[in-house]
Amino acid sequence: MGGGSILTGLVLAAVGAFVIDKKFVNASAFALAGAILTFFGFMHGEHVGFAVTPTVAIAYLIVAVFLFGLSRAPVSALDRSAPHEQYRRRARGIVGNQCNECVASPRSGEAIFFTRRPLW
Repeated sequence: MGGGSILTGLVLAAVGAFVIDKKFVNASAFALAGAILTFFGFMHGEHVGFAVTPTVAIAYLIVAVFLFGLSRAPVSALDRSAPHEQYRRRARGIVGNQCNECVASPRSGEAIFFTRRPLW
């Protein structure tokens, strides 16, 4: 199996994708699964057994706890790190006052967002 490189790639890619999407509970679950698989040697180990690479498993566990902690952080703390998300929320009418770049749609009452700059 090459030290479980296929499983390692799947778990790390899933954690990365969920972090990008700010789905920290899902990322934490995959990191926890990575810790369990690493502990028994399915990942980062040359043989399957008990406590094959415990230090790497502890590292995965620390990442899982950290990501779970991020999932419990207030939403406003996470929004400051992503201003483009604030623009999208404002476009949907979620954020209080509309800026001068937002206009009300006459038919549905939803906010339509017009911008001259990229959202990312």
